Amino acid sequence: MTSTAKLSALGFCGADDSVNPRLLALIGQNYPLVEFGVLFRPDKEGQPRYATKNWVSNLSNILSKNSNTKVRLAAHLCGSYVNDFLSYGANDSAKETIDLFLKQLHDWGFRRVQVNATAVNGVFTENLA
Repeated sequence: MTSTAKLSALGFCGADDSVNPRLLALIGQNYPLVEFGVLFRPDKEGQPRYATKNWVSNLSNILSKNSNTKVRLAAHLCGSYVNDFLSYGANDSAKETIDLFLKQLHDWGFRRVQVNATAVNGVFTENLA
């Protein structure tokens, strides 16, 4: 008996300032299973694969103009955002920083957050034990 896998989402990660946000909107509108992952790491913002907040805001504005179609956005947290997230209860400054950032992500239209807690992503992994 042959079975066919059924996808519920297909992720494209690394959307950055080199990508026209209108094209992302068109892809998302025509292929509702597509989810766009945006990497967030403050020390790499604006470098390839790490969009600037200005670009993300522009994408959000474009997507909000067409409320009939919901384009899937996932925020991939890296670096200090992960460190702040993981020390949430132990550090008031980190708690305030991550609370504000998560609210901003929601306001931009992100409905999924992925935590990339690895050393290569700038995370203090010695704190994970």
